[in-house]
Amino acid sequence: MKIVKKLLVAFILILVVSLGWVGYVSSASYRYLKEYGYGTGEIPKVLAVYFHLSDGYTVKKEKDGQSLFIGNADSSYYEESWNPKCYQCVDREGQDLFFETKVGAPKPEKFEISSTEKSCHWFGIYLMTNGQTVENAKE
Repeated sequence: MKIVKKLLVAFILILVVSLGWVGYVSSASYRYLKEYGYGTGEIPKVLAVYFHLSDGYTVKKEKDGQSLFIGNADSSYYEESWNPKCYQCVDREGQDLFFETKVGAPKPEKFEISSTEKSCHWFGIYLMTNGQTVENAKE
């Protein structure tokens, strides 16, 4: 019986610490999101990105084929994510990634993932070109 009580106390302690961390990340993320023009509706999506449950999500698509997305704070996270779609990262300039279809693809295509100045420890805001969205990598 004493072992069960100790396990229960340990579980409750872990749960409290975990919920506290989620609360901290949520409030800090909200502060940055608000500064960048986004609202509370983005917090669950940012938490999914932070805990690696999501690669990111598109927040705006432009008519010229560009899309703005919120994703992982580390841009190098996206270097390998496009391999299943036959794209490879061919160049990197700072936080910007340049992709091309792999050799032998029927129709060569290129696109770029550019880091914006809007970021924090928990997420980054990126711009993609050529009609791509972050969701396309997993489709």
